[in-house]
Amino acid sequence: MNMIYSSSTGRPSYPLLTLFKSLLLQAWYGLSDYALEEAIDDRLSFRNFVRLSHSKKAPDHSVFNGTCANQRSWIE
Repeated sequence: MNMIYSSSTGRPSYPLLTLFKSLLLQAWYGLSDYALEEAIDDRLSFRNFVRLSHSKKAPDHSVFNGTCANQRSWIE
């Protein structure tokens, strides 16, 4: 999985579990990609749920739109 998931070049990836839990929050609360990014940055409970440290910025909305598009069908 690591060979598929991570790359030696570019920005470091977010953990898969963080992205999956983010998509769960998005489905449960009916959030857009932009709203999900803001909610994770704003709500301590969301940040704790996705296991994102307080010093790290939430994944950009484009991460959910591009990388996670195929996984949305698993949740919905």
